[in-house]
Order: sequence, then structure tokens, then C-alpha cells
Amino acid sequence: SVKGAKVAPPETILEKKTLPGACWPLEGSKGQVTMRLPYPVFVDSVTVDHVSPDIVDSGKYRHAPKTMKVIGYPACRKGDDCYALGFNMHDPIEIASFRFDIEASSIQTFDTIYADSKTGDSVDDSDDDDGSCSVEEAACSAPPRISLGGITLKVLDNWGSDEYTCLYRFRVHGQPDL
Repeated sequence: SVKGAKVAPPETILEKKTLPGACWPLEGSKGQVTMRLPYPVFVDSVTVDHVSPDIVDSGKYRHAPKTMKVIGYPACRKGDDCYALGFNMHDPIEIASFRFDIEASSIQTFDTIYADSKTGDSVDDSDDDDGSCSVEEAACSAPPRISLGGITLKVLDNWGSDEYTCLYRFRVHGQPDL
């Protein structure tokens, strides 16, 4: 908790409120939250929302997250040891790493490593013998596309506050694997 203040629960980051103070405050300049997705998802991008700079003074932006990573966990299927949890936390995959730009929009979307991969097939069938991918085939360097059952958002630092970091909203975008 943040030094004796009444704080909102982590579920706050799933809500559509981005009014000043309607955030989940992480104590200090870094922290993380892990969530189970409601169903397995092929994740293409994530969105981080912060309060609009039009309604708060610029000093409040020092509480905004700055550098973040997203870790994905493969979904578990019926019969798997991890089925009750819904994801395999022993097989993490870093799917995104990005910086929230406080000079840009207060709603920012970031691609994951799977953004350009539609089927997971990353084989280059061209006649090249060197085994490398073409510049146009960005998915060649991505790992096979898998559905995820859980996500961790790691905040590595913020824009200057040692006191707390305010997470307003976090969203995951992709296709369901039902």
C-alpha cells in the first residue's frame, strides 16, 4: 500500500476509469501484476492508459509508468497439471518491451512479438539458401505463435517518483483460442 493511504485494488487497471487518482498505485517506482485471461488468447498487442495531461498538472506525470515488459504464460488445457490456474507460470515468454511516452497520447498501444505473425508459420519459402528471413517477413524472427492463458505486466521504472507508480488501465488485444 502507499504510506497509509486507502488504495484501489489491482482490478482497477481492468476498468475504464482514467480520472485523476482512479489508478492502482504500485509502491515505489516499479512493480508488477499478473492476471489470468478469461480464455486463451493469441496476443497481438497491449494498451496502457494513463490520465490525460489535459486534466492534471505535468508534475503528476512523474507517477506514470515509463519502461515496461509484458510476460506471457502458455495456456493450460484440460488434463494439464496447471489447468486449475489456467496458465503455465513455469514457461514464461517475454512478449513485449516498451516505453510509455508521456509526451504522446495518454492511451498507447504496443505490439507484441506476435503482431505480424498471423498463423505462427514463420518459415520463409523463398529460394534463398542462406536460411535468413526477408525484411518484409518480420515474423521469421518471432517464436511460434501460441495462445496465452496469463499475462504479467512488469513496470521497470516510472517518470521520476520514488513514492509510487500509478497504473490506470491495461488491456490485452488478440484473437481468442477457443
